[in-house]
Amino acid sequence: MRNSQLAGTSQLALTSEFMPDNCRRLIEEERHNERMINLYSIGNDWIAIEQSAYMLYKLFPKCAVLRANLPGSPFPVVMALLKDKELKAYSREHIVQRPTPSHYVLLSKPINTSSFARWHRQQLNA
Repeated sequence: MRNSQLAGTSQLALTSEFMPDNCRRLIEEERHNERMINLYSIGNDWIAIEQSAYMLYKLFPKCAVLRANLPGSPFPVVMALLKDKELKAYSREHIVQRPTPSHYVLLSKPINTSSFARWHRQQLNA
């Protein structure tokens, strides 16, 4: 369930959410993210990138993890994909912030940077 999982999502949705300028900003914000899972709507799915992807994977170990070359990013980005129905089920029992209709925020345990770095390397080499 890696890049083939992305094939079912709208490539147009993915590229419109992650335009070059926006993508750079999101990646920079993730670099300092230690506790918030940022999810972005792409069709009927939700995508988390980098640190958010790691924390989402820890929360939903069966979510799809993939690498992608996003516009404006000079290196592959690790992403995690969560189905809308799973997010809705989770949000019935947990507090979920919704800054915009296409952006959800879940709180997580603080990230362990060495565990994240190990996981990230594994995902890039998979």
